[in-house]
Amino acid sequence: MNIGFVGVGRMGGNMARRLKDRKFHITAVYDINRARATSIATELGCAAGQDLSEVTAESDVVFTVVTDD
Repeated sequence: MNIGFVGVGRMGGNMARRLKDRKFHITAVYDINRARATSIATELGCAAGQDLSEVTAESDVVFTVVTDD
């Protein structure tokens, strides 16, 4: 199963790390903070999507971990 994340701040980043530690396949991440997305993607060995469509194209399941503001 290919998993993507939208929002990799404190909560989303840690969720992605935990799933990776449990041997799940993280394929792509996206965050409005490009530096954060790139850093987490490098750490997890996955793609840092330039936009949301790149995450959805690479993933069977997408976790959205964003604020409501």
